[in-house]
Amino acid sequence: TFGTGCVKITPAHDFNDYFVSTQEFFKKLNIYAMFSKFKGQKKNYILKIYDLMKLRFCLLSLLFFFKFIVRTINIIHIVKRGDRSNSIIEPVLLKQWFVSVSSLSEKAIDVVLKGSVVFFPQEYKNIFFQWMCNLKDWCISRQNLWGHIIPYQLKSKKNNFNNLLRGSINVLDTWFSSALWPFAVYGWPLVTREYLLYYPISVLVTGYDILFFWVSRMIMFGLFLTHKVPFKNVFVHGLFRDDFGRKMSKSVGNTIDPLLLINGMNFNDFIKKDFSLFSCFKKKKETYFFKKNKFPYGLESYGLDSLRISLCASAIPGKNIFFNS
Repeated sequence: TFGTGCVKITPAHDFNDYFVSTQEFFKKLNIYAMFSKFKGQKKNYILKIYDLMKLRFCLLSLLFFFKFIVRTINIIHIVKRGDRSNSIIEPVLLKQWFVSVSSLSEKAIDVVLKGSVVFFPQEYKNIFFQWMCNLKDWCISRQNLWGHIIPYQLKSKKNNFNNLLRGSINVLDTWFSSALWPFAVYGWPLVTREYLLYYPISVLVTGYDILFFWVSRMIMFGLFLTHKVPFKNVFVHGLFRDDFGRKMSKSVGNTIDPLLLINGMNFNDFIKKDFSLFSCFKKKKETYFFKKNKFPYGLESYGLDSLRISLCASAIPGKNIFFNS
C-alpha cells in the first residue's frame, strides 16, 4: 500500500493497530487460532491450510488471480523473532487475566513517602514513583507450557455452588509468583515460627532492571496480603555488562563464569563449556565468534583476591560494571 494512502488496520494482530482501535472503536477481528492455525468461518471455510506462511502465499495467489494486486515490492524491514526458537512472533488477541492495581499502587507509594521503605541510592525513589504513578492494570496470565496454573472458580448453574477450582490453559506471570517470595518462603499463609522471626526482612539487595517488575510488586503484595511492608531497605546495585554495553545473559551467550576468571581455561574448553548451554546452531555460532574475538587464547588465571578487589572497586551503587577483556 506504499504511495496509495491506504493503511491496513488489524487490531487483533498488531500492538499499534490495537491502540488505534481503542480510540476509533474498530472491531477486533481475530483471524488466528491457537498454535498458528487459521480461524475461518464455518460458512466460507474455503482454505483448509493451517500453516500461516503457506496461508499467506495462498491468499496472495488468490488476490493475483482476481487481479486485485498490480505488483509486489520487496521491502527490507525488521521482523521480530523469538530469542530461542528463532520463529517469527505473531501477535494475537486472546482473553487474559488482569489484576487491578490502582488501590495497590496507592498504598505502595504511601509507604515509600512515609519512609517505611527506603531506597539506596535515593535517586531510585523518584524512578519508583514515576513507574507507580503511571501503572496500568497488570496482565498476570501467560500461555506457557511451564508455570503455576491459574486456578479459577466455576459457578454451577444448577446448585449455585462456586467452590470448585479448575485449572486453565493459562499460567501465572513469573513476577506474580515472585512477588510472594518475601513471605511465602516462611510458610505463608500459615503463621510459622520463621514467619514471625524473619518477616519483614531488613534489606533487599537487587538490580535496578527489576525495580518495576519485582520490587514494586513485592511491596504491593506484602501490604495487601500481610498488611506489612516486606522489607525496610532496598539496596539497588548496577548490572554486569560486556564491553558492548549489553547485559550479560546466558541466552545471549556473553556471560563469564567467575570461577573461570579465578582458575583460567584454554579457548577450546572455554567454548565447549558454553556450547553445552545452547541447542540452537545460530546461538552457538554467535557465541563462538564473540568469544573468539574477545578471548582468542582463553581466559588467564587471575586468582580469587584480584577478582574480589576488582569487583569491590568497580561496584558503585546503582552504576553498571563493564567487563573488558
